[in-house]
Amino acid sequence: MPDTSKAFSVELHELHYQQPEEKTAALQSVSLRVEPNEKVCIAGNSGSGMISLAEILAGTISGYSGGVLINGFGLRDLDLTYYRDHISANGTSDDLFEGTLIDNILVGNPKIQTTEAIRVLEQVGLQKLVSSWAMGIDTPLPSEGKGLSPELAHRIILARCLARKPKLMLLHDHFSGITGKEKSALFRNLTAHLDATLICFSADPVIMSNCDRVIILENGTVKASGNYTSLVQNGLLVNII
Repeated sequence: MPDTSKAFSVELHELHYQQPEEKTAALQSVSLRVEPNEKVCIAGNSGSGMISLAEILAGTISGYSGGVLINGFGLRDLDLTYYRDHISANGTSDDLFEGTLIDNILVGNPKIQTTEAIRVLEQVGLQKLVSSWAMGIDTPLPSEGKGLSPELAHRIILARCLARKPKLMLLHDHFSGITGKEKSALFRNLTAHLDATLICFSADPVIMSNCDRVIILENGTVKASGNYTSLVQNGLLVNII
């Protein structure tokens, strides 16, 4: 099993994936490495293969060929329950359930202390708001986050991700409704004390510019890799941004 005392590394070797009902492959001969604690953004348009790659790394789909290594261990050989206990991926407001705010952050995990939940609320910029609520962290939330603003729902889901203290965090682009300046500040707060490898799936310039490296996927293959500034200067993000 991978060493869960430190951030995970991720390696892909000639990764190929094709959905049974599709005529073309979603991913074709994708090879890359993400170092422990590195912040990487996978960028691409519709049909680039980003969603399939995210699902493979989350352990939710199989049927791929090639290698997916987590700290040098093949993902196929890992106990997926054990693996998922040490990663986190943000979803949508639909993932919120009827219960208190603290319940939605802890999700029934007795290993997470209330103090940790309060810490991550501060990390996602919600502590001041929550402390102004009459019931604080015991405030009830509606099922699927109905009635909550998209921004508030996304921040709560991010707090849930952080509370798990993952060694690999997979973030989909759910930062809509947050302005560029606030988004940049939120992202910096998220990563300031994050002892995890972070892989974002986004075409947002703010997210890309705050990552160590951007990997461009196009038609299921790696088109380019580098820092955001160099990719912009070389015109490689023109069709994405």
